[in-house]
Amino acid sequence: MTRIERILQNLIKLHMPNLALSIEQTPSQDKLAYVRTTAHHLAKHGILVIVGETPADLMPQQRIIIEDWLNTYVHLYDVVAKVLYPSLASIEASYAGHHQSNPSIIILRGESHAILEGFGRYIMPYIGLRHRRRPFNQEEINEMLTAFLAFIGADEFPHRVYQGLHKACFQTVCQIMNASVNQISLTDYDPTLLDIIRQHGNTQPLQAIQRSTPATVKRQEPLKLEQFDDEQLNDDIPTQNMFSINVPIRPEKTRRPPLPPLPPRDDDDHK
Repeated sequence: MTRIERILQNLIKLHMPNLALSIEQTPSQDKLAYVRTTAHHLAKHGILVIVGETPADLMPQQRIIIEDWLNTYVHLYDVVAKVLYPSLASIEASYAGHHQSNPSIIILRGESHAILEGFGRYIMPYIGLRHRRRPFNQEEINEMLTAFLAFIGADEFPHRVYQGLHKACFQTVCQIMNASVNQISLTDYDPTLLDIIRQHGNTQPLQAIQRSTPATVKRQEPLKLEQFDDEQLNDDIPTQNMFSINVPIRPEKTRRPPLPPLPPRDDDDHK
């Protein structure tokens, strides 16, 4: 069993014990399918598994690089949650296992399950596919964000609020894509996202998408489970201690995009 499989199994047992048996891995099941299915179930329940690989030449600064990258995701969550779900803006993060592992595996837990599921369906798969591509395709990013914001219900807000939120998300996504971290997405693409990417041409990165059968959602590649197959890291951490190292949630040193305007009060609409 690889490190990522053990981590996903323990997350299910800890946070979703009622589903543990229904999605339990069987000897005959495809391991990659199990990883993607389990990561998707967790995201739907407010637990997002984020994987980032630090380049070899930057390993001496790994923890700083990973935590800065993770805090950019936290900021994106904060931007969206404070507009859509102000009472569900709380979020926390922890390493899964050793913080020295590479790739780093981080568990992001937020009160808004819809936002984190949207991250898993749109934001993370897109960044995992496109972050190495230069220059960024602004139109493609905007279309991806339009689909993401529609998924979480933001398109129902007044136009001024929606445009401010869209702009803030665009700026933050570009910051994440500019990071040195090689992001590995565990969750599947939403079919809408795949349609958006295909509309912008069959470029080299699209070879990373494959169709398992004509009726199923395409799978994102590359995801090699061998990347997580480390016997020492797999065996020497008790389950109860696997998620005990918190990632500091802190303000970024660099200037962040401003939060979009809050929705107007009812009486403002009549002014």
